[in-house]
Amino acid sequence: MNATVALRKKAENMTNSNKTLRNDIQSMRALAVIAVIIFHIDKTWLPGGFLGVDIFFVISGFVISNLIFIKKDAGTFSFIDFCTSRLRRIAPAYFALLFATSLLASLLLTTNDFNAFFPSFKRALFFYSNNYFATYYDYFGPQGYELPLLHTWSLAVEMQYYLFISPLLLLIPKKYRTSAILATLSILTLYASYETLYKHSNEIYYSLLARVPEFLIGSMVALSQAPKTVTHKKVAYRAGLILITLSLFFINDSLPFPGILALPPCIGAALIIWSQHKNPKSWLFYPPLVFTGNISYSLYLWHWPILAGFKYYYGDYNLPMGSTLIAIGLIVLVSYASYTWVEGPMRRPKARLSPLTMAAVVITFILGSLVIPPKINHHLTTPLPTELTRYADQQTICHSQMMGDCIRGDRESNKEILMIGDSHAAQLNIFADVIGQFMKVRIRVITASSCINIDNFDVERIPEPVRKSCITQTEEADKALLGSQDIVLAGRWDYQLKSPEFVIALNKFLVTARERNQRVFILAQVPSLTLNLQRAIKFEALGLHPPLGKNPDADEYNLKISEIAKHYPNVKILDYSHIELFNNAPFFGHTPLYSDSDHLNEVGARLYGEAVKERFARALQPPLSTAN
Repeated sequence: MNATVALRKKAENMTNSNKTLRNDIQSMRALAVIAVIIFHIDKTWLPGGFLGVDIFFVISGFVISNLIFIKKDAGTFSFIDFCTSRLRRIAPAYFALLFATSLLASLLLTTNDFNAFFPSFKRALFFYSNNYFATYYDYFGPQGYELPLLHTWSLAVEMQYYLFISPLLLLIPKKYRTSAILATLSILTLYASYETLYKHSNEIYYSLLARVPEFLIGSMVALSQAPKTVTHKKVAYRAGLILITLSLFFINDSLPFPGILALPPCIGAALIIWSQHKNPKSWLFYPPLVFTGNISYSLYLWHWPILAGFKYYYGDYNLPMGSTLIAIGLIVLVSYASYTWVEGPMRRPKARLSPLTMAAVVITFILGSLVIPPKINHHLTTPLPTELTRYADQQTICHSQMMGDCIRGDRESNKEILMIGDSHAAQLNIFADVIGQFMKVRIRVITASSCINIDNFDVERIPEPVRKSCITQTEEADKALLGSQDIVLAGRWDYQLKSPEFVIALNKFLVTARERNQRVFILAQVPSLTLNLQRAIKFEALGLHPPLGKNPDADEYNLKISEIAKHYPNVKILDYSHIELFNNAPFFGHTPLYSDSDHLNEVGARLYGEAVKERFARALQPPLSTAN
């Protein structure tokens, strides 16, 4: 009876967060969020900074399991109260973030980019964004570091764990808790390791099942008795600190993760929590660090969209130092405001709404958020004509898919040229029409996204969603190569030539072409820009002046591809990157030439073809292949 009374008193204390806060855990939260922010500013500063998310999961697993086990054993656990408390803890600041981000996105994003953003916003509203980002791929949309809600994947995982996984802990008989949790933890860790090591799947990174072991490591701490001696406490604390430190500096995002590699930082975090370190002189009790832990949720919420906004403006992952400092200042200011006026007040008993009122507020917010931001964006932005926003209709060209016979130019001609490559070849479909009509030849254009569709291309390097199409388009190109004497190869060389494996594959391709007596004409990359042109036009309309100019990388890599070509007598470089058309790129007169930062639009592709058709024809003087 005395034990039951004690458990009930302990359970009552758990309802008051101020009585259960541990400074060491708050400092662990601070460490985690600081690591994440540093990584997101520049991952070279702290290669394993992304592991801060995993440390958060361990802490959450410990806190939630502790609450569940104590209240269940005391007979006071209520699933409705549990869900309500989690929503009250997470939802106010989270929905404030979504509201502010959606409004700013509607003002700042181009129509195309807003259309890419809005599906993630809708999933984030329902804590489902992890499954959206697991399969997200938009070659012409924002980069991952420009997606303002990408970080909500971890909050989605956490909420899914609270609602769907943690209640299962209630079903485990008390005497089997440790063995059941340990078995589940081990099985799911092996599953995640297999998926990352052998399937190379990006989806597993965002998967709830792959992250459950991290929460369960925290659960194991909740089930364990604290070390009984000071020596054991010190050993656990120091071992945990070493594991976390080594992980932050030696695990990086190029390694297969999560899975086995998630264990060192998670076990390290668990050891520090388990040690219940209470030395007031320890860094774990440093007041500024404890305070940072108190506002860590708001810091995590707001840091990413602020950084993403700056990176979207500059069109680059790396920000100028001045802008980095401004971004850090905004992160601190906005996060503190969020903690003070949104997050903190909603935790106080007097500010708590009834479940019915809370549901009405949430429903009103969701409906308003789904309607208002799209209307703002579409009214503020006058869409550019279609021919200025794409290089071709994707449903009519053989890019990452076969569409008809892939023929451009003079369809009646019995002479044929084969053009292959990545999207920098795909952007030349209209160019090929102009050239082919002028030369009275037909040009078969077969291309693949991110992929130079030649044998031995290092397909594992490119984004997972386009690997299959890379392989199938390479097979289609191989068929066409057997009957081709003249081959035009085009690509984004400042991307492709950075891969040593690709350079090897390219040389093998050129050797094979020489053995077949095939001529290869390599098109130099057209000038690329420092910023997506559509964004630059949008920013200028808002009174901002983005840093728009030519990117010098294209010239550098055009020289590198020229050096490779010099070794093969059957290979010729066609470099038109410095013709008059591109003197004032991205414009020719007042006409935009580009659809983004490095692809010509339909108008630009046609003007490019008209500008070089005579030189191109001279370069490809007969012999030309005759169709079979």
